[in-house]
Amino acid sequence: MMEPDELDPVRPCFRNVDRVASPPKGSFIAYHRESGAKLTGRVF
Repeated sequence: MMEPDELDPVRPCFRNVDRVASPPKGSFIAYHRESGAKLTGRVF
């Protein structure tokens, strides 16, 4: 879990960056900065 202010450096680059602050256990969200594409998934 991350504190909201820890995301401030990347906030200008990504929309909805607050979603990465506390993802469900075993899941991930990846953003492609240039295209704006988003990939979500689960590791287990």
